[in-house]
Amino acid sequence: MGLKKNMVLQRLLKNKLAVIGLVIVVINILVALLAPKLAPYDPTHMDLANSLQEPGTGIHFFHTDDTGFHLIKIDDTEIHLLGTDDFGRDLLSRIVYGSRVSLLVGFVSILIGGTLGTVLGLIAGFYGGKIDSVIMRFMDGLFAFPYVLLAITLMTALGTGLHNIIIAVSIINIPGFARIVRGETLVVKELDYVEAARSLGAKNRRLIFWHILPNCMAPLIVYATMGIAGAILSEAALSFLGLGIKPPDPSWGSILKDGQEYLAVAPHITTFSGLSILFTVLGFNLFGDGLRDALDPRLKQ
Repeated sequence: MGLKKNMVLQRLLKNKLAVIGLVIVVINILVALLAPKLAPYDPTHMDLANSLQEPGTGIHFFHTDDTGFHLIKIDDTEIHLLGTDDFGRDLLSRIVYGSRVSLLVGFVSILIGGTLGTVLGLIAGFYGGKIDSVIMRFMDGLFAFPYVLLAITLMTALGTGLHNIIIAVSIINIPGFARIVRGETLVVKELDYVEAARSLGAKNRRLIFWHILPNCMAPLIVYATMGIAGAILSEAALSFLGLGIKPPDPSWGSILKDGQEYLAVAPHITTFSGLSILFTVLGFNLFGDGLRDALDPRLKQ
């Protein structure tokens, strides 16, 4: 087992795009954890006198005649490296704290939705028959709704807020996990070692969670990694539509929404929030692709 883990790690590290994705993911996690120390200001503090300030406010460049070097001079005003929004709130602080919301929704919703979907998929695939039909037809019913439309419907019923957004995103991720695990279970349960364990008197619960589930983990890990990226996009989309995080709490989607009204005079608001979403989702997708190739190099052929 240890040798196999080392081989997977070696294959992963040889994939440059996967390493880049992993670096982006780690940076985002560190930013979210260290948000109180990294954010220069309170992300909800409003200063209307300094609204829509351009990036670099408070920092000035000047040229020295003797050396010819450009130096930085900071004046007595507040420094806003990424500028401010329409309420004068520091954009850097809001983006830093917004990473907490995005990653929290991403990880927690995939944990909840993945756990429920995995259990349902294991039960459906192992027992088959009517149980399989009932569970999978319900999953098919959820799949029938467009991803975003289902999320909007759930948020309309539940209401806005962080907890409700986690519940909604968790629910829309259940069918995907259930379908993947069911397919793996149908294959694994027919293998010789499962039949041997059954002949030795192993109960169904032990067969499911001790013999079948461990062999379904590789595709689950890959799907979960990419699912986090999808969950982050879902949160951003819902917040952009006004169905996500309640203002004035920062969220990348809500920052993007606020900035669209000022694209002509303050494009930095949408630019920086959009880039945050872009690089975070790209990081998780690159890492997920590399992880898939490392766990099963045959897929690359």
